[in-house]
Parts: sequence; structure tokens; C-alpha cells
Amino acid sequence: MTPIAYVAVGICWLMAIAFSVWAVRTTKKHLRRLTKETDDWATEVTDDMRRHADEMIGEHELMSASVEFRLTQLDDQLDDLHVEVLRRRIAAMLVNGGTALQRADDKASRHPPVRRVLQPPV
Repeated sequence: MTPIAYVAVGICWLMAIAFSVWAVRTTKKHLRRLTKETDDWATEVTDDMRRHADEMIGEHELMSASVEFRLTQLDDQLDDLHVEVLRRRIAAMLVNGGTALQRADDKASRHPPVRRVLQPPV
């Protein structure tokens, strides 16, 4: 082999090594960029999911508080209704000597509440 051939082969080896180094550096750079973009995207999605979950929890707590308030109102109304019924019964007993209460009890006994009993199939 001539000295020029040795120089040509050496230059080819140096170019191959330089290309390999360039390819590795470029690939690393692109991988870092892609990794950063992926991490940013994952962080953004995670933050959006957390924000949405917090909104849903807030809405649920608000609805729960509203339902609890309404149940408290209904309970108070029911208590007021019981007090009113007792007050009217006592007033009827005092005014009519118990006759109005007796008529109400008689009426209720003539129309007892309907209770359905399920019969097993025969």
C-alpha cells in the first residue's frame, strides 16, 4: 500500500469517528429537548387534572352544604308543623271539651292507614 492510501484510510477513519461523535451529540441534544418538552407537557396535564379535581371537590362541597342547609330547613319546618299540630289539638280539647279531638280520632279509626302485606307466591 502506498503512503497516500494510508493517509486516505486514516482520513476516512477520522471522518467516521467525527461523524459518530457528531451523531451522538446531536441525538443527546434532541433527546434532552424532547425529554424537557415531555416533562413540561406532563406537568401541565397534571396541573390541569389537579385544578379540575379541586373544582369538582369544591362544587361537591358546595352542593353538600346546600343540601345540608335545605335538610336543616325541612327539619325545622317539620318541628314547627309538629308543634302546630299539638297546639291545635290542645286548643281543640280546651275549647270543645275534647269533642273535636274525639271526632278526629273517630274519623281516623274509620279510615285506617292501608298496609300492604306481600303474600308469597303459592
